[in-house]
Amino acid sequence: MNRDQLKFGMALGILLPSILFTLIFLAMSGGAQLPEAWDAMVKEKILMKVIALCCVINLVLFYYFLNRSLYESTRGVIVGTLVYGVIGAILIFFAG
Repeated sequence: MNRDQLKFGMALGILLPSILFTLIFLAMSGGAQLPEAWDAMVKEKILMKVIALCCVINLVLFYYFLNRSLYESTRGVIVGTLVYGVIGAILIFFAG
């Protein structure tokens, strides 16, 4: 499989922060139901901070692909991060 593809980088750039967000969300919920945990994150204004923290893993991916000269995958990671930026902006606008 050719790993120097925009689709590959974009998939990892979206998938890995999603997995990290799920793990953080489950750890922070403390056994609460999904709606209550989500509302608590919005009320305490930490939702965007958690999303930004999850995107830090994309920085690691970015430098990994850049150092391996996998430039198309690097672009895909950037696109994945921009997707999270748009999602964050929408959440701030509608949930905040």
